[in-house]
Amino acid sequence: MKELLAWKSDNPDDCGQKFSVASIPHLPKVNKESKTKTLVCHDMMGGYISDRFVQGVNGQAATGYNMRYWSNVDIFVYFSHHFVTIPPVGWINAAHKNGVTILGTFITEGEDGFLRCKYMLSSTVIWKATADKLIEVATYYGFDGWLINIENEINTEKVSDLIEFIGYLTAGMHEVDKNSLVIWYDSIVRNGTLNWQNELNHKNRAFYEACDGIFLNYLWKEENLERTRQQAHILNQVYVGIDVFGRGVYGGGGYNSAAALAKIRKFGLSAAIFAPGWVYEELGHEHFGQNHHHFWDLLKHLCESRDLDGKRGIATRFNPGCGINGENKSAEFTKKSKTWYHLNSQDTLPSCLLNNNFSLIETFSGFSLTVSPLVNKQDQSSTLVIFSTELYSEDNQIVVTTDEASKKSTFVMTTSLGPCVLKHQFADYGFAVKTITQNNMVHMCVSNETSFVVNAISVQQTESYQAISLLQMIPGSLPPQSDVIATVVLCSEVEWLKSQSSRKNFLFSCTLVFNNIPEGTCSTEVSYLLGNRQNAQPSSCMLSSLGIASVSRYRVHQLEVPNPQYGGPDCFIVFHASHLNALGQLVGKGQLKLTYCENS
Repeated sequence: MKELLAWKSDNPDDCGQKFSVASIPHLPKVNKESKTKTLVCHDMMGGYISDRFVQGVNGQAATGYNMRYWSNVDIFVYFSHHFVTIPPVGWINAAHKNGVTILGTFITEGEDGFLRCKYMLSSTVIWKATADKLIEVATYYGFDGWLINIENEINTEKVSDLIEFIGYLTAGMHEVDKNSLVIWYDSIVRNGTLNWQNELNHKNRAFYEACDGIFLNYLWKEENLERTRQQAHILNQVYVGIDVFGRGVYGGGGYNSAAALAKIRKFGLSAAIFAPGWVYEELGHEHFGQNHHHFWDLLKHLCESRDLDGKRGIATRFNPGCGINGENKSAEFTKKSKTWYHLNSQDTLPSCLLNNNFSLIETFSGFSLTVSPLVNKQDQSSTLVIFSTELYSEDNQIVVTTDEASKKSTFVMTTSLGPCVLKHQFADYGFAVKTITQNNMVHMCVSNETSFVVNAISVQQTESYQAISLLQMIPGSLPPQSDVIATVVLCSEVEWLKSQSSRKNFLFSCTLVFNNIPEGTCSTEVSYLLGNRQNAQPSSCMLSSLGIASVSRYRVHQLEVPNPQYGGPDCFIVFHASHLNALGQLVGKGQLKLTYCENS
């Protein structure tokens, strides 16, 4: 409590905060208030594992759960058993890119929780100050509200103060962000006892009415859902819990979570899917992608896919935020095969990942969306939707890059709001354009005669696939490719450690600071190469990828570099920074060479 009440956004002692603030504005989904919603509560191995690294992690530690099916999710809760849980910035940015509201968790439990609540509710001044700090924290870090989870007894005479606290927090969050949410977890009841109800009733209704919704406990039966439907004044503000680990729940959890979700939807209620990381924790990370897909594939017909709001445009390179670097034999990069995990780099992901005609593959140059042949290319119903969104002007452009081998492919733009212009970044290679009115929405679709790859980073051509690149949909005109600006790379906060694995290496850490970066820079790709005086001009093919910065700094953490005693005289490290705009175009670059020698 004292830490929370003393928190300040401008604390000079917290040097990490400059890396820890979300930088992606919330791209909302089209409002469908009358529909049921899906909340995902992410409880994963205690929280703050690989996902805590703002700018990613490589190697053995780079394993972890990531979300790829955002189109079926409305709310994402980052949950842990810490008192105040702030979602890691990578989760905030990934959720916002995909139109999902993301909440932190405020939790008290057991005897310790009882004492915290007793202190917090001891006066109006303290509980208001607590709520004000929670509002400040959410606003500063850039997430959208709170799950309130009080799992301890409350003195009966203080329950009314707790309800006032919830209402005050909710009103305050709405004041700073009208789309924010505060949700109450079904735990204590009106007399202050800890008594999970598994339904909405007169015992917990006051908490539900004080905020934006209630997350019901998991041990419900069909009669609980019926009573809840009779009590709820807005059905989709009741989130019925599903524990994917299956601890005494309807359907048994796991892959049979769809049975519980089907029953919830029967009563017109929203759902809260708790701990879908089960597919990672219980089934292992080796086949996570396949298991993750299977889990959501079973649920997709019970989740309402939300269309993205196109006012701010959509850009994607199909990056899911994790992968495996394979050997690259190109002249530019040499990469050792290793895993990487970097949620900040996750792109806006299309809902078509749940369609059997689409799959996501990693290539040397990035990620591609592989599209299987359609059953009948003449049949409009066999057109595959990549994105579905609303457009707000007739100036919207779809930018597609392709090569001549893709002439037979067709890009379909369907709209009921007026013409949309299809332009190629380089030249017209014979794309056919169709306009179809369908459900008053605009659909970004593809139709083809053979299989091909949709890839926003590079064009590919193999015997099996033809390639197009879907880069960006932006309101207004497309900015031309600007000149590449020379930027300045500086170094600070240097640290050296001896390697525990080899005396021939040091572990080097520093903070790279990028100055004079061009306007419109969205990300900075950081790479490096190592050399010494005897090899003063190492080949550029020795360049290795280090990571991606989403702010004007990048923290290099324990990079393994040669010990000069074994690695040759006057060793050096060269850092390269490539600044990219939203289309992945190079708009600026800079480099920094650091030389070091034995005993210095």
